[in-house]
Amino acid sequence: MNLFSFVECANQTQSLKTLFDLLVSCASEEGFTEVAYGALTFAEPLRLPGCPPPLVAMKAPPDWCQRYFERKYYTVDPVVRRTPMFAGPFLWDELAKEHQLLASEQRVLREAREAGLKNDVSVPLFGAIRANICDIVRIPF
Repeated sequence: MNLFSFVECANQTQSLKTLFDLLVSCASEEGFTEVAYGALTFAEPLRLPGCPPPLVAMKAPPDWCQRYFERKYYTVDPVVRRTPMFAGPFLWDELAKEHQLLASEQRVLREAREAGLKNDVSVPLFGAIRANICDIVRIPF
């Protein structure tokens, strides 16, 4: 599915679950195995059950999802905290190279790698009011 087909299909969806399923399907076609979609805004976004803020939806190894939410890693996740600094896509490994990460931020990235999330990339998207949306996908290497 090309970008224009994705946008057309996305505009016709009637629910967050359908939209996220479409995103997962398209990401899978491109070779991505995990996907997370988060709205990093001050407004409270709609979300799928089991995905507390800032994530709207997540498809990742279940053990990692459980640990991430139980330990509230979203409060210290450097991807979540630093995505607004990037204008375009970035590799998670770039965070450690370009920024001095706190020990808690390093721990989240280390544990994510140990859980199987490697070669990750995030794509910041900005809406009309510069509301920051973050797509997180894993490249299967």
